[in-house]
Amino acid sequence: QGAYDYLKKPYVPEELIATVGNAIRKRQLESSHKLIQKRLSHSEQLHRFIVNNSPDIIFILDQRGCFSFLNSKVQTLLNYQHSELIGRHITTLIDQDELEKANYCIQRAANPHAIEQTIELSLKTNSPDKNKRHFEISAWSVNESENGRDIDNQQQYQIYGTARDISERKEAEAFINFQAYHDLLTRLPNRPLFK
Repeated sequence: QGAYDYLKKPYVPEELIATVGNAIRKRQLESSHKLIQKRLSHSEQLHRFIVNNSPDIIFILDQRGCFSFLNSKVQTLLNYQHSELIGRHITTLIDQDELEKANYCIQRAANPHAIEQTIELSLKTNSPDKNKRHFEISAWSVNESENGRDIDNQQQYQIYGTARDISERKEAEAFINFQAYHDLLTRLPNRPLFK
């Protein structure tokens, strides 16, 4: 299996026992390391599965507000390829009418001591049939510790967030609102709307 150490002849029994003990400990450490690596790999696969199969878009923004990470749900909900958005600013997805509101929320979420920021925004889609969808976006600041630093490229993460699709709820609210203030037969405004 390979040499760990050597002994000179004639050997001293204590030296032989110490050398063999060191070799056994080294072998045990290697076995333990392999086991930990296997567990870490399994944990990482499980984490990727959970993140990519989430019903929400999960994202991480860097200090400039650009996407550092996006799960695969962005393709299902907004029809963008993952590679199209990495490195681009979050405002490229936000509807023009809501940019000011979105920037305010992002600035508040970037504050290290801020609590979770939640906002409803319209995001642009890459679909010809539907140009925007409604989302409830929740954002948190990533702590200024090693947890927020990517080991490979030393990129500092700023904001972690999720975007939940609420388009169906918004459409239902609009339909209920229309029913409350319009006659269902003629579709004309009714008395409560006039009042």
